[in-house]
Amino acid sequence: MTIQLVIEAFERLGGRAILKTHFAMVERLCRERGTPCPTEENVRIAIYNYTPGRKNFLGGQALFEIVGRGEYRLLRPSLAQL
Repeated sequence: MTIQLVIEAFERLGGRAILKTHFAMVERLCRERGTPCPTEENVRIAIYNYTPGRKNFLGGQALFEIVGRGEYRLLRPSLAQL
């Protein structure tokens, strides 16, 4: 669930965001749905797991890329393709 939430938050932010702004959107999505929100650390880990160049990149499909200090961009155009 976390990775889908992370992707949806990026989509709502136009596909690119700094982590602080991104996490605020994740919290907003959780409030809208009335669901528990993952911690900021878990959101960061989910992003890092799918970002080449991060030490905990899982390999395989890259979903995000680093565009600046603390800023990431969504590589996949939509959740429908996940």
